[in-house]
Amino acid sequence: MTFSDQAAWYCLKTQPKRERAAATSLSALDGVSVLFPQVRYRRQTARRGRTVLEPLFPNYLFARFRPLHQIKAVGYARGVAYVVRQGTDLIPVPASVVEELATLAPGNILELPLQPVQAGENIRIIAGIFQGNSADVVRLLPGSERVRVLLDILGRSQEIELSLNEVERRYRHPLGSQPSEGS
Repeated sequence: MTFSDQAAWYCLKTQPKRERAAATSLSALDGVSVLFPQVRYRRQTARRGRTVLEPLFPNYLFARFRPLHQIKAVGYARGVAYVVRQGTDLIPVPASVVEELATLAPGNILELPLQPVQAGENIRIIAGIFQGNSADVVRLLPGSERVRVLLDILGRSQEIELSLNEVERRYRHPLGSQPSEGS
């Protein structure tokens, strides 16, 4: 296993929920650059909306370093689990990929604009007696902050009206197809 003396970007696996700690400790190392892209979006809660900031790639970040001289310091940095490899070889991430990520997420933050719920969309009820249930939006009620949804109650589908403050659209991670259930 021989390492290159040339600086390149590499993908690092972090310890669970320790991406920020890893990014901070890696940034403190001389000659190491870090790209830790995050996504910011608005999540509705029962009382009010709040802004959420979470990793774009949970448990991963990117670092640019010279493996020959810095592999141990990078691998043992606080929050880092390991440098991603194929067998014993480090896998460099093409600079064009890192540049594209940096362009999409200036300041390492990808902003997702708030989008209103739409008819046909599956939402989650976050307040009231039906809290925690999923429902399908039938229609938005004009001139009010309310929505009509189709909810399965005791085995029967029923239409009910809810305030927009009582529902949350299922946030979809920009790189995946599965909705996030929220934190």
